[in-house]
Amino acid sequence: MGGGVRAPPTWYASPLRWLSYADELERARVANEVFAPPFPDDRTVTTAEAAGIDLLLVSTDSNRYEPEAMTAFVEGHPCAVVFRNGGAIVIDVRAAAGPPPAQGGSGAGCGA
Repeated sequence: MGGGVRAPPTWYASPLRWLSYADELERARVANEVFAPPFPDDRTVTTAEAAGIDLLLVSTDSNRYEPEAMTAFVEGHPCAVVFRNGGAIVIDVRAAAGPPPAQGGSGAGCGA
């Protein structure tokens, strides 16, 4: 078989008791740490970045979702949100970990 595109691993928060394999246990441990309160904040973004996580998918229906904390995070990291709808928010970890955008509000200064 020829070389193809390899999908990056998925990191998901989960009770460890349901997992068996060492790699999925490690990814879940890291994801549990990332999504632990007070998610989202600079510590959780740093943890995700150090683990090589590119995107964080946040379900707004999750019992770990705190709207006030997310609003404060997004206001401080407007370039980090790459997708948002009524049920989910996707955060770009590198954008969240990087320097704040130039002044201007509403994501002004985001991008290259």
